[in-house]
Amino acid sequence: MGVVNKVRATVDKALDTAINFIISKAKALFKSLFSGKPDKRTEAEKQKDLNAAISESESLLDNPKLKGSDVSKKLPAIQKKYKLTALTLVKQSETKEAETDYVTGEVNPKRKSKAATKPKLGGLIGSTKVTQKGVTKATQEKLKPVEENWYLYEVGALQNVVVGELIPEWEQRTGVPITTAERERESAQYKARYKHQKAFRVGSRRPRPEGRVEILQPGGTGAISHVFAVEVTTVHDMTTVDHKLDQIPNTIETLLTKYGTGPQIEYTIICPRDLSPEEQSMIEGLLNRADAKKLSVVWVKTG
Repeated sequence: MGVVNKVRATVDKALDTAINFIISKAKALFKSLFSGKPDKRTEAEKQKDLNAAISESESLLDNPKLKGSDVSKKLPAIQKKYKLTALTLVKQSETKEAETDYVTGEVNPKRKSKAATKPKLGGLIGSTKVTQKGVTKATQEKLKPVEENWYLYEVGALQNVVVGELIPEWEQRTGVPITTAERERESAQYKARYKHQKAFRVGSRRPRPEGRVEILQPGGTGAISHVFAVEVTTVHDMTTVDHKLDQIPNTIETLLTKYGTGPQIEYTIICPRDLSPEEQSMIEGLLNRADAKKLSVVWVKTG
């Protein structure tokens, strides 16, 4: 009986030790999860930190030497630096040749970075400067009947594509609300303004797009971080129309002259049809210059 009691005492002691170990670990885990210091930053300060984190993430995405997995490994340090609750790499699309990723961050407000497309290991991508996209079926149905009437198509494209689809996307990417009202006023940090203007046409020395919006950097400096410019066309082949051959390069030149190499510039061309290989080659050639590294062209097909 004495032997049994001695064995039982040894077993009970081992069980007590194991239980105490589990309890201590559980307490430590509970403390790490629920007893953190309260976040005393204001909403404006949180937004500023979130914007800065997204900006750093976009710099990683823009680095052609970093794959998506490389970017993902660097995000925890940025998340910790700016005290975010989440900072995650999201795969937007993937083909055999390339992968398009963006980063989404959260601290209380949420914000998503711009997407970046990179070739896969051993693969090639046709263009990282010229991208193509479509519109919703509802927008297609609204614009299809007016494709042969340039004026009605432009009005419909600005209302349904720019206001209905592009501006919400730009707001999500930059974290800044965009209004189409108050066109006489310039953009502010808390609100950007889309300005619609009549583009200079044939014979103009300084063509410009139909519309543009400037996004200002946070922090009170007034510097521009993003520019979105829009042009609408129904021309069937830009490589054979004289005024288009002049207008597109001159518009690109105007954008670079006005904004320089600081902000990201996205020049969107809205058209009823696909971009042809010849047109893509022409546009890529125009962007093949040192001061156009931050300028990209987006071709939006509505047909």
